[in-house]
This record gives sequence, structure tokens and C-alpha cells, in this order.
Amino acid sequence: MGTRLAAAKATDLQYWRDRDLDDTYLLKARYGSHTWERHVHEELVISVSELGTGVCETKDGAHRSGPGTFWIFAPGEPHGGFVEDGWQYRGAYLGERALAGLGAAFDAEHPPVLELPPGLYHDAEVAELLLAAHRRDEDDAPLLERQTLWANALGTLFTRYGKPRPAVLSASTSERRMRLARDYLEAHFQDDVSIDDLARLSGLSRFHFMRLFRASYGIAPHAYLVQVRLNHAKRLLMRGRAAADVALSAGFCDQSALTRHFKRAFGVPPAAYAQFVAR
Repeated sequence: MGTRLAAAKATDLQYWRDRDLDDTYLLKARYGSHTWERHVHEELVISVSELGTGVCETKDGAHRSGPGTFWIFAPGEPHGGFVEDGWQYRGAYLGERALAGLGAAFDAEHPPVLELPPGLYHDAEVAELLLAAHRRDEDDAPLLERQTLWANALGTLFTRYGKPRPAVLSASTSERRMRLARDYLEAHFQDDVSIDDLARLSGLSRFHFMRLFRASYGIAPHAYLVQVRLNHAKRLLMRGRAAADVALSAGFCDQSALTRHFKRAFGVPPAAYAQFVAR
């Protein structure tokens, strides 16, 4: 995670780098008031508004962004702007390695060189997908969850607006490939499984695998893995195992993680469930 910086004019910044996302650099920023001089980035930059508004100035003029919108800045594109009454946004900086990894996520054998037309996009659905993925990365969520959320967010973004637009496999693609991935998750639920592990096993790109898995089983791979772990935890609790031991045996990082997921799924914490089944 990056170092939190506090500065004048109610500025709060966090930067961090996620090597598991092909070295994508991430930013969470809050400004009370601020002015940016014209500058450029070497990376492709995605800036998603979270709260308040900010004005960005490019060769196409000045445009105000707010919730439900996001900016795309191409590498080397000059831009500046200002904030008057407060703006909070989250950014992702995709360098050559990140873009190459994203291209491979669509076609592992012949990765396309992906581009996004620069500008302000009004697409609340994509904005929320990007924010959700960014927030879970800030929370240092499990590897499979972080990778799945980013693959879904960036995959949807590039499928809608990218050039060239990658083809997406239909849900009718071999069920056998999905069963291989499902069986792998059930056999390795204690491991820190990555999206690339599952994609290679199924013989698909990351994005195609993720879309096909959801179409086949109704939930994302990381959510399926959580369910496998929860079912294992229930069996251990029924045998009288203590919740703290159950958490690690079921593949959760600690007891609090088990309790959080268990209560969301079943409505009661593990200890209460253990008391119910012991009656």
C-alpha cells in the first residue's frame, strides 16, 4: 500500500502499486480546492469520480466530472484542471506491462494492442465497477477477488469503448472447461488461487474465463471460492471444532474474515451456528 500524504488545502492522497494486477498503480485522492497545471502521463490513466466534482481541461475544452463519470487520458495527452468545492476520485495508471497483461486477458495467443479514446465518459455502470474493484484493492482483498473484480471492470470498459473491441466468448463454450475450474477451486480452497491459474486450466483468456464462469455458475470465481470455504467451515463447526481453528482450516485469513462472510451468507456468526447444530 502507498504512504498516506497530508497537505494544505484539504488534500489527501494515497498511492500504491499492485503487482498482481500487472503492476498497475492506483491512486485515491481527495482535494478541497486545487489547480493542476497542464501535464502528461506516460501511462494510460483512468480517473473515476467518487464524490464532488472536478473540472478537467484538455484540447477538447473544459468538462466537469462527477459521480457516474470517469476520465480517460491517453499516454502523453496534455491535461490540467481545477477543483473548487471538493472532489474525491480514484485513479488507475496502466503502463506497458499492465496494458500488455490486459490484452492477454482477452486473447492469450494473440494479445491485441488495446486503446481507449480519451475523454469524459458518462457511464454509471462502468464507473461503479471500477470503483468497486478499486475499493477492494485498497482493502487488500484476497488475490482471486481483486483480480476478478479488475478483470470484470476493465473487461467491460474495453469491450464497450476499446479499440479494437475484443470478442467475447458465448456461454455455450465447452462446459467441461468450467467443470475443470470448478473442481480445481473445490480441491484447492485453502490456497491463494489466482485468476491466471484458473484461466490456464480452462484454456481461456482471463476475461473469457471470468465471463464464462459467471454464465455457468451464476457467481464470480472468487465468490464461488468463498462459498466452498464456507461449506467446509460449516462441516467443521458441526464436528465441534472451534471457530478460530475452523477459519484457517477453511482457507480464511483469520477468524474475523470467517465471521464476516459466514454472517453475510447464513445470517448468524459461526459460534451461534455451532450452538444451533450442537442441540
